[in-house]
Order: sequence, then C-alpha cells, then structure tokens
Amino acid sequence: VRWTSNTAWEADIALVPGTNAITLDALAFDGSVLSSDTITITDNLPAPTPAEFLRITEIHYHPADPSTPAELAVSTDDDDFEFIELQNGGPGTLDLTGVRFTEGVDFTFPGGTMLAGGTRIVVVKNTAAFTARYGAGATIAGAYPTDNLNNAGETITLVDATGAVIQSFTYSDDWAPLSDGGGRSLVLRDPDHASLAVGWALGTPGGTPGAAPGPIYYTEFALWRHTHFNAAQLADPSISSAAADPSGQGISNLVRYALGLTPADNALSFLPTATVSGSTLRIEFRRLKSAADLTYIPETSADLTGWSAIPESAVFQADNGDGTETMRVETSASPARRMVRLRVE
Repeated sequence: VRWTSNTAWEADIALVPGTNAITLDALAFDGSVLSSDTITITDNLPAPTPAEFLRITEIHYHPADPSTPAELAVSTDDDDFEFIELQNGGPGTLDLTGVRFTEGVDFTFPGGTMLAGGTRIVVVKNTAAFTARYGAGATIAGAYPTDNLNNAGETITLVDATGAVIQSFTYSDDWAPLSDGGGRSLVLRDPDHASLAVGWALGTPGGTPGAAPGPIYYTEFALWRHTHFNAAQLADPSISSAAADPSGQGISNLVRYALGLTPADNALSFLPTATVSGSTLRIEFRRLKSAADLTYIPETSADLTGWSAIPESAVFQADNGDGTETMRVETSASPARRMVRLRVE
C-alpha cells in the first residue's frame, strides 16, 4: 500500500482469514520512499463455507464414445468418461471435508479436501478413463465407480457436511442434444437459473474439466428455443419449431437463431445484403458466433429455382459486440441478373 505526500488517501484492502501483514510506504513526489511501516491486521471473521462459494460448473453426463487407443485400452463404455466439475467462486480456501452428493451420483469428498479460491475440482466416474481422455491437468477429488449420471436428465443435489443443501437442480437432455452423446458438456452460465436451460450453455468438444470454459458460451437451436419459449409454446410447433414464424415477418425461428436474434426482434433490418463493386459481387451476412450446430451457405441463382453455393470461404469483417459477427463472401459479378440468398442448416 503506497501513498504520495500531501495527498488525501484511502484504500480497500482485501484480507484473508487470520493474520495479515501489510506494509505501508509514504512516497515523495519524485517517487522516493520517505518512510515505511508494517502493521498486522487479524481477520476474526469465520472462514468461508462451501454453501457460500462452492458451485457445480460443468456436467458431462453423456460423453462421446471412446475412440483413441489410450481410451479404448481403459474402457469401451462411454459412461466411464463422465465428470462433474465444481468451482470455488470465493477468494478464500474452502474445506470440502464431508461435502457430498445425495442425488445424481453417490460421492463424498474425503477429509482434508481443500479448494483454493477461484480454482476447480472434478469428481469422475472412472479415474483411469478420465485421465486417458484429459490427461493429468485437472484436480480429481475422487470417483463414483458404482454410479453414473442419467443420460435422460435427473436431479443433482450437493450438500455440506451438516446436510444443508448447497445446490440442487434438475438438468434435461432435451435442453441441448449435442450434450447427449454429441461430445459436448453442459457448462454453467447463470448460477441463479441452474434448473432452467437458460442457466446452461454447451462446452467445447470434450469439455474443459478443471479449467474455465473459454470466452464463448456455445449454444444450439434447442437451447435457443428453451431460452425464448415457455413450456406451452415449446409444445406448439406452430410457435417454436425451426420453420415457424410467430412474428409474421416471414423470418423463421431457425433464421432468427442463426442471425443472433430473439423471436421478438425486428429481423428485417438484419438480413443479408448484396452489393456490386466493379467486377465483384459482395454478400455480407450476420452470424451467431456461439452456434455449435449451424452451417451458413451463401448462394446465387439466375431464376430463383436453381441455386448454387458460392465456393469462396467467408471472411470476417466485424465483431458486432452482441455475440454476432459480420462475414463477407465475394464472387465474380455478372452482367446478367442474379439473385442472392443465405441458406442456413
């Protein structure tokens, strides 16, 4: 902690439980140290508890089938590659002794299990299988060899050593089909909505046990539907199916999802554009960066009947700052009339 002479001063100092040694330096205007002193502050607040800061942050309930020689040498059962990741979201170290799962899997953290602030730990189905797929980077608390997560979805409940509930929620394989054997895990994006699809996103292929999921929370059309429609609307194909157009703007739900829009947005102002510059035809379109299930195919036609994909790859133009990016495809212009469209699969 340092301050300059003849200057009003105050500061917030983060303390850890117990004794904190703090050095104070007084500086002259030229930056030289005029004097220095060390004080000791003892924090008598109780140590942080798992109920305050421990959260389940990633679930890989239905992993992809084993495929590499190392994986197949350990197991041919995809269930053996399951894992649950937990994170200490607080600044201090948590003692996880006696913390246990009472629903979902059968596992109790052994005595002396400590988790530093901000770090992650995993509970796995099969330690050897997990290590064959992910290496030794993640901290493994232990395994639940006689149990496994339900591939159709189930309730997971985590309690502390006293039996008080830390976290309890029910996941569903209907939220994100790519997490149901498609090789992607579910990663928590909103702890306040863990029992809803909106609280979760898709992880990167294979998952990221023991590490942050990365800068992008991936999604797919099913997650978009569950985020924007209620149960009754989800059951009505005329409202929530990929081809439905509940807004009446002539823009399907699938296209809205692909453009990074909601069902209520005015989609007409976000449609692809085409311009001609000299001998070049340029097509620009908006793309959802986090879509794990989409392919964008710009096409041209002379008669609105036969369409041909433009072979050139799309080139990044701009990040729109809202989870989407603008892409451009160029091809040779023609003196004859040509129509342009963006096909989304």
